[in-house]
Amino acid sequence: MKIKLLLSLFLLMLCGFIHAEVVSDKIRLNSLGFVPQISKQATIAAKCSKVYVISSADKKTVFSGLANGPFKSPDTGEELYTFDFSEVVKNGTYYIQVPGVGRSADFKISGGAYDEAFYVMTRGMYLWRCGCAVRAVYKGVEYSHPACHMDDAYLDEAGSSGKQEATGGWHDAGDYGKYTVNAGISAGIMLKAWEQFGESVKKIGLDIPKSNSAMPDFLSEVQWETDWFLKMQSSNGSVYHKISTLSFPGEVMPDKDTQRRYFADYSTAATADFAAVLSEAAVDFAPYDPALSAKYVNAARRAMDFLEANPSNHYSNQQAFSTGR
Repeated sequence: MKIKLLLSLFLLMLCGFIHAEVVSDKIRLNSLGFVPQISKQATIAAKCSKVYVISSADKKTVFSGLANGPFKSPDTGEELYTFDFSEVVKNGTYYIQVPGVGRSADFKISGGAYDEAFYVMTRGMYLWRCGCAVRAVYKGVEYSHPACHMDDAYLDEAGSSGKQEATGGWHDAGDYGKYTVNAGISAGIMLKAWEQFGESVKKIGLDIPKSNSAMPDFLSEVQWETDWFLKMQSSNGSVYHKISTLSFPGEVMPDKDTQRRYFADYSTAATADFAAVLSEAAVDFAPYDPALSAKYVNAARRAMDFLEANPSNHYSNQQAFSTGR
């Protein structure tokens, strides 16, 4: 009797292992999830035919169909199949099941599928702030550093002398430099996101400290950078290309980077980026802070006046720097 019982238990366990769902790296999709009405596809790097969409909650099949392929990937050389499940629009958590291959990771279908990713990425910009202490906790892990680079910056390498106050802005990368052209790309893209998706963006609280209570959280983070832009403009309207140390500081926390930091000579690219980004920011900020918007317009006009008076492309003289260009 005991032997039969043990054998039965063994067979049940064996069946469980045989039917266990294996998460396969051969089934590739957007694991963040999908908004209900957009196109939804999975890519399968294995020979397959019938594919199923399974509800994670009750393991029921909600959709099935045939995969298309094979197609050879020009990037990896793999033979790939695709599966379109755009017809699945009901909010929920699902996974893709491919007989003989395995299952995908769980994914969500929801109108807020990308909210957390957006929140985390924008909080990342806050943690990139220079010239202040920052702190954030995400999933139990704290990310923080004390105030940094409070001595920005010296003019010796920009054809002048002395120091001009230029704290603030975002670090560009691990070297902690602040680059006007690169910043223009980041801020410009964020402003464009606001213009295209502002109604959705403003609904998501970002838990960031704000210097302007009237400004939505997202624009407030952009303002941290555009306010720094103003400090990069010289008296003649041109705009300094960057602020950095002369050489990379090494792998240290930002508050431990204590080398002297310098403005680099102006560039046409920096001046043009400055004019474009502040013009765009002026439009987007106007409903919340008309005075700040007017300030940005005036600074952008001064930059444009300089460019019109100096139409030849001027590259920043960075001979003294071994940091990024």
